[in-house]
Amino acid sequence: MSLTFDEARHFLSRTAFGGTPEEIRRVMPLDRVAAVEQALAISDSETRSLDASSKICID
Repeated sequence: MSLTFDEARHFLSRTAFGGTPEEIRRVMPLDRVAAVEQALAISDSETRSLDASSKICID
């Protein structure tokens, strides 16, 4: 069952920094499981970016 506007807004406020009305409407067609999977999904390029920026050099 898809999310209502209020459920999608609440989900984005709890998992991100809120959402614009457009972002909320993009989450609405998803069910709860799909919304969580989308929120947790990180693309390979994002992972590589995180790996590169997380290296710490100590002299």
